[in-house]
Amino acid sequence: MKPTRDGISEAGMSLLELMISVAIISIVLLSVIYAMTGVVQAQRNARLQDRALADLETVREQVLAVPYDSVREIFPDGSQVPAFNNVPGEVITITYPGSDPDADPLPINITIQWRNINNAVITRTLQLLKKK
Repeated sequence: MKPTRDGISEAGMSLLELMISVAIISIVLLSVIYAMTGVVQAQRNARLQDRALADLETVREQVLAVPYDSVREIFPDGSQVPAFNNVPGEVITITYPGSDPDADPLPINITIQWRNINNAVITRTLQLLKKK
């Protein structure tokens, strides 16, 4: 390796320089992969939530389609609606807050629970009023 007139070697990168550049590139790639993993999990959780809320909306439509006098018979207080199996651990429950069974309008709570990608239980409640 002959030095030039300026005293700078014309040789390529040394092994140490190569190892440092590989280490820097590895750190950058690992951080990008870690960030992408979080994005994919958030996307999957959002997709599960969309499915769960669509199931909740379907049950709401079923409750509203039933005549007022039959709602408590078809959907007893605390009853679970058969799951649609769109979401892991999905449970849909119908309750009637308040003690007056003849209230007009009748308050109805439809609650859905499911498990997300991280196995955490998520709960959402839809409150509606059924009129005679």
